Amino acid sequence: MRSRSIRFVAFVGMVSFALVAASQSQEVARVDNLGDPLPSRALLRMGTERFRSPGVIYDMVLADNDRVLVTAGDYLTAWDAETGKQLWRQSSRAMGNRLTTSYGVRCIDAMPDGMHVVTQGPGGDVLFWDVRTGKSEPTEIHAAADSGGMFGAVSAIDVSSDGKLFAVGNGRKLRIQNRAGEALFDIEENFGQLDPNAKDARGRRDRLFFGGPFHYGIFSPDAKILAKHACGDPKKVFLLNAETGQAEQTIQCKANAVRMDFSPDSKRIAITQRDTSIRMYDVSTGDLVWETTLDVDRTTETYTSAIKFSPDGKHLAVAERQQRLVLLDARSGKLIGSFQGHSWNPWAVAFSSDSTTLYSSGWGGIVHRWDVETLEQMPVPGAVLGTSVVAASHDGKWLAHVDQKDMVYLIDKASGKEVRKWKSTHGGCETLAFSHDGQLLAGGGAGDKVQVSVWEIASGKCTSHWLWPKGKDSNSGIQEIEFSRDGRFLAAASFRQDAAYLWELSTGKQVAKLKHKDVYGLSFTPASDKLLTAGWDKKVRCWDLPTANEATAFEIPESPGNGDERMYTVEVDPSGEMFATTQLMRRVLFWNLDDLIERGGIRIDGGFTFGSSCFSPDGLWFATGGSGKIQIWDPWSVGNDAEETMLFEFDGHEKHVYDIQFSGDNRTLVSGAASTSLLWNLRPEITVRSLSEHADSLVHANGPESYTAWWALVDAGDTAVPLLRERLPASRKLTNLGRMISGSAVGERDRRRALLMKMAASNKRSMRLGVAKRIVSVLSHIGSDSSIALLRELASQDDELGDVASQQLSVWAPIGQAKN
Repeated sequence: MRSRSIRFVAFVGMVSFALVAASQSQEVARVDNLGDPLPSRALLRMGTERFRSPGVIYDMVLADNDRVLVTAGDYLTAWDAETGKQLWRQSSRAMGNRLTTSYGVRCIDAMPDGMHVVTQGPGGDVLFWDVRTGKSEPTEIHAAADSGGMFGAVSAIDVSSDGKLFAVGNGRKLRIQNRAGEALFDIEENFGQLDPNAKDARGRRDRLFFGGPFHYGIFSPDAKILAKHACGDPKKVFLLNAETGQAEQTIQCKANAVRMDFSPDSKRIAITQRDTSIRMYDVSTGDLVWETTLDVDRTTETYTSAIKFSPDGKHLAVAERQQRLVLLDARSGKLIGSFQGHSWNPWAVAFSSDSTTLYSSGWGGIVHRWDVETLEQMPVPGAVLGTSVVAASHDGKWLAHVDQKDMVYLIDKASGKEVRKWKSTHGGCETLAFSHDGQLLAGGGAGDKVQVSVWEIASGKCTSHWLWPKGKDSNSGIQEIEFSRDGRFLAAASFRQDAAYLWELSTGKQVAKLKHKDVYGLSFTPASDKLLTAGWDKKVRCWDLPTANEATAFEIPESPGNGDERMYTVEVDPSGEMFATTQLMRRVLFWNLDDLIERGGIRIDGGFTFGSSCFSPDGLWFATGGSGKIQIWDPWSVGNDAEETMLFEFDGHEKHVYDIQFSGDNRTLVSGAASTSLLWNLRPEITVRSLSEHADSLVHANGPESYTAWWALVDAGDTAVPLLRERLPASRKLTNLGRMISGSAVGERDRRRALLMKMAASNKRSMRLGVAKRIVSVLSHIGSDSSIALLRELASQDDELGDVASQQLSVWAPIGQAKN
């Protein structure tokens, strides 16, 4: 399965399951255990929609006496603040433009009536939103009329506590106006002073300037003071009279100011700064009261961002770049503790009115609730905290996923019920993989150290574990983990350590540390005699086993117009004929395993975020997960028109798919996104045709028609067996198109493929390799006495079709035994 160096966490509900109907036309609406609807095609959700946004969250406010939480970012969303149930959602397009996590952005504030929030709108407009209905209302409040163009859109909005004044900022000005839209005064600076090449503490371009010029202001709780921060002098915060704009104090920061918040009594202002510090200043004098610099890993990018006083004035909540949320004593600046659980950078915080509960979110799009006294994350009613890390067993019996506290859950796939759970005691778990015999589960990740563990499925007992230091990079972890098919070896890839690790399971000894710069993915050959690794160095390396010596390596050649050739993963097909590499920018390339010559490629919709791709258990199909869409391909017809190579597709998750794996056979597939994991039914809507016509389509058609035929014939059972026998070639000789055209230039490859396919179609004595694989796949999935007898009959023949049938039997044996 695919994994990540950054864990995306979600509120994972207790697993819910729903049976699928025989066809789409018979499907009924399915819901999970909390009553939330499952997506179309989903059979099982290991996660929940509660407190989950499919996009980044930049800011948040509580409304309606703390009963509603409204988050803003890629989406404007209202949630029931207790249950996490979504009340309504609008795309950021409804707000006019998509903002970023950068200097000077404040995209939402609450109105004093408690029932409305205010956000930016299209162009320079400002909108009011009813927190219960999601209806927006235009206002008379706008950004300065003469500040249009690329910097004219509203990027910051704040409302005075009495609701009388609005501070509206954009790239050119900060305008203070009343509710009628009458401007009291403008504050404008020379935005040209913004240095586009400004550097951060590590000497790199400061990404917090990527949002462009800004003017950002907030009112003090007593509505008397306006604090202004602008791009013209990012190390200064000006304190002005809120009604006149007259300057009262200037605060000189030691680093660029990021966010700021007034104390409830309006006497102090706290400012997060680019050097990972929080500094408190006296409003009347502008003097520094205290400063706290967080202890962070300075080998990676760092800064403090969101900041909020608790309403009782006792605490400050501060977000920090390295997935941390901290609580400070507001009087002294002393660190009280950290809230552990953010999977990605937090950027939004909000306290309940009684100061006992803290809400937070950020780049991960997940809303967290924290008990301020205990610093513990609060549960969502009826749910447990979890991650998107998921795996499926090869025998089709089990699913596994991990919760946020590193509990591993084993799920019975047939019922969707939890069988057992156990703690990953040796550290975080960022990836999971089952052994091929279904007896073991391995997990890898990092806590204080990088770790890999192996557990018995039957008991949850840890049978092996390995721990080692993170080294120079505190973000080191495990990106992919896999068992060899013979069960002898376990391998794990660590991107930030430039190495893949290989262990022998019987002894627990490390066989080798395989050096591969920026390695991200790995895959064993079916014979367990080789291990392939691939990574961001654009190289595939092949290692002989058991010696772990490097046998060969090659670099993916640059292809003009095809984008980034760095690789997330490599996948060997179960027959050992070929392997696939998943490129960062939308491409999958297929290669001969023996001579490493390219066979062709596909281009997915959207793009890969991680290596979300896999072969089906019998190698017949190849699945990809891009920007929410799941697509099934015919890897044996690669190079034809996309209409012929693409078999089936559907909208899966709302955002990028990170993990994808067939669950036992070709019928179902499990995928993990930024917050939830889902088990999918891959059955298409089957066209009403005669079974003989479906058999013809299986042999002669390509694309969706052949995919539908596969399902129709499998459903037909024994009735389909004689039809398939009739369509077997007389000579049993197969045409391997991929190998025959491999190595050709793209244009020549397409021409030769078309010619060979035409020749194969007219030759009744032979059959394309891909078609033969379809037939034996149907026979194995029927799984009856007559279909298996025909499969064994074919396998007994000493010819090319017999080889394909033998491969199918060897791949299918564990599943067939499990079914019987």
